[in-house]
Amino acid sequence: MRPIRSLIDRKMPWLDGVGAVEQIRATYTGARIVILTTYDVDDVERALRAGARAYLLRDMQPSELLARVRAVDQGRSWVPPAGAARLAERRTR
Repeated sequence: MRPIRSLIDRKMPWLDGVGAVEQIRATYTGARIVILTTYDVDDVERALRAGARAYLLRDMQPSELLARVRAVDQGRSWVPPAGAARLAERRTR
């Protein structure tokens, strides 16, 4: 059986994207979920902890967005460079 795949907006009217990731992953532990947002990388760590496999910004080039979604489909993860830098900074404190 192929894993559940979802592309979720970070801001939604009834539940934020990270909360939706948490709920999906509680039922489908193997789900491959991508957060797609216009927001900065402030929630990267929270999204990854919830189980998102990628945190993509909407200002990406369409070809890059598609490549990142395909990478997640193949089991890889991705965060924007600024998000990776923030994660590294928090880890080294």
